[in-house]
Amino acid sequence: MLVNSSLDPFISVPKPDPIATLSRKHPTGWEPGVDTAKGVIVAAPSDSADPPNDWADILAEFRLDPTKWAVDSDSVNVRTWDTNVGDGQITRLFYFKADVRPRTTANDADLEALMSRISKHRYRRPAVPATGGGGLVVCLADWQAGPDPEGLVDLVLALKGSVVDRLKAERPDTLYVIGMGDLIEGCDGHYPMQTFTTGAGGLNGRRDQVKLVRRLLVELVTEWARHVDRVVLSAVPGNHGENRKNGKAYTTFEDNDDLAVVEQVGEILAANPGAYGHVRTVLPDGDTSLTLDVAGTVVGFIHGHQATRGAGPRQRLDNWWKGKQSAKHPIGDADILVAGHLHHLVVVQDGPRTIMQCPALAFSRWFTERGGAETKPGTLTFSTSALGWDRMMIL
Repeated sequence: MLVNSSLDPFISVPKPDPIATLSRKHPTGWEPGVDTAKGVIVAAPSDSADPPNDWADILAEFRLDPTKWAVDSDSVNVRTWDTNVGDGQITRLFYFKADVRPRTTANDADLEALMSRISKHRYRRPAVPATGGGGLVVCLADWQAGPDPEGLVDLVLALKGSVVDRLKAERPDTLYVIGMGDLIEGCDGHYPMQTFTTGAGGLNGRRDQVKLVRRLLVELVTEWARHVDRVVLSAVPGNHGENRKNGKAYTTFEDNDDLAVVEQVGEILAANPGAYGHVRTVLPDGDTSLTLDVAGTVVGFIHGHQATRGAGPRQRLDNWWKGKQSAKHPIGDADILVAGHLHHLVVVQDGPRTIMQCPALAFSRWFTERGGAETKPGTLTFSTSALGWDRMMIL
């Protein structure tokens, strides 16, 4: 076969140069530098047999902040060899290799600051006694902290004031604050470009996402608790809160960031029972759903990712709920089923029962690109009494 010489560089297969192959330098694992993914740091070689006393300068040399990174002195390994430095002189050189890890003091400081703030606060009952009665339910759904943290903060702070207005106007006996799942975006395993979009948004890891959500929840609950006699704080686990590997959850259903962050907030508030003794934290145990008696109306909460059988959102939730009713599961007794996950408001009444699907507070490009309409951010709220639900509002 004749080959066009102009195409030869693209279609011919070059033969390897055996000399170049033999002279190729392979890494030994002891090159000076730092690999934070593997948690390893290697100091430059020297003729000193003693390991570095202060790794701060070495960390700084590799552009790591010594206040945020630490070297485990108990993990230091040494490698030594003799080298010819010229004129027949032999010098023994030493490499030192150790484990490097992020310091936890930043997170500890954040928790300590929140605990200090909570411990100093004093609870003051509303100036006007609550006479409205019943319960007010606030459903915090699909914040997905990570891609747009600044936008999320603006929306949550606006929500804080809107709920205060409702509390003052309606004067419920109890406020129910329910995390509906996916408050945390996660970093990997949910859609192809998740790791990139999360980092591009300014939150470079799961820890930053949890920290942001924790601070926002503390901000909301500490303000709302000033305006009502009882607060119930709760959550259900979402799919984005799962610990995933290769796109699949590999730990338990309860090992979920959506539950963990609400648990943290509950413990922070419990540090000051004098001010926040009227706040109770309730989390599901051995279940991904939650059922509460909300001022005489039984309400069930799920994230919604577990409802998969059916042609559309309503049919999936309806089939899932009917299956739970047949199994005599506690959520089968509910008068209202509240779900998140699908980002848009849907309300369906079927006889005495109601299905409510929450809108998301965050915009999801991935949800839109897969065929869903662009999300209109909002938070589902509604009042309850023994007569059922009313005054549903999207704040």
